[in-house]
Amino acid sequence: MKHSWEYILDEHRGTLFTGYWPTIVDLLLISEKSFGERNAFTAFTPERNTLSYSEVLAHVQRVGSALFDAGVAKGDRVLINGKNSPAWAIAYLATLWAGAIVVPLDNQMPPDRVDALA
Repeated sequence: MKHSWEYILDEHRGTLFTGYWPTIVDLLLISEKSFGERNAFTAFTPERNTLSYSEVLAHVQRVGSALFDAGVAKGDRVLINGKNSPAWAIAYLATLWAGAIVVPLDNQMPPDRVDALA
C-alpha cells in the first residue's frame, strides 16, 4: 500500500525530479507546483508575515542567482548563521539552489568561534 506522499512524488517523477527520492530543492519545486498559494513560512515578529510556496520559490531563485553571480560555485561551502526565521530558511534553500553546500552554524556560538570556522 502506498503512502499519500508517494502519489504526489509519482506525479512529478521524471518531470520535476529523477530517481526514487527527490532532493530538498526538488521538494521545494514539487511543493510550489502542488501547493503554490498555500502558506509555507510564517513569522510573527513584529507582525505576522506569511509567504506562500510560490513566494518562497521566487525568493530562493533570486538569492540563489545572486550567490551564483557573486561567484559561489557548485560544491562551495556557504556558512549560514542567524536566528530561526523564514530568511534563514530561504538562505539555506538558496545555497542549495546555487549548488553549494550549506554549513549551518549555531546562532548562539561565540563570535570568535564563528570566525575560527569561517
